[in-house]
Amino acid sequence: MSTVQLAKQYNTAPITINSWLKRHGVILRSLSEAHADVSGENNPKFKARGSYAKDGVYLSPDVKGYLRRTVLGHPLASKRGLIGEHVYQACLHWGVEQVRGNDVHHKDNNKANNAIDNLEILPRRAHRKIENNFRGVVLENGVSICVNCRRPIENPKPVV
Repeated sequence: MSTVQLAKQYNTAPITINSWLKRHGVILRSLSEAHADVSGENNPKFKARGSYAKDGVYLSPDVKGYLRRTVLGHPLASKRGLIGEHVYQACLHWGVEQVRGNDVHHKDNNKANNAIDNLEILPRRAHRKIENNFRGVVLENGVSICVNCRRPIENPKPVV
């Protein structure tokens, strides 16, 4: 508890709390100790929903189910430093320039399996075609067709 919080609790000034603590030999925390890092796992409200990479970095899931890590300054990361783990692993293996402008595809369609032998770099159009086929949709002349019955699909689900 801080001296300010104690002062509020006992309806007095923080300086009164500080002087009383010093008078009775209570060792006070330094300012850096008082403002210790409570982000991520150090936060008491932290809920581990992700997993850990082999290098010990915590991977958090995004809304689409992909695992992501924080790498500040990475050329393919977001402004906040977030990058998909599959993209990060592909960059380590093939290099940033090979990955830039392309999609990294999970061969087994398991978003949590980021092993390099499960990943491949594809042009965006080819990746969308694979994902559409996986979802049971193919594009013929710009029209979405069901792979089972070959009928046109009126409102296909958008491919993300």
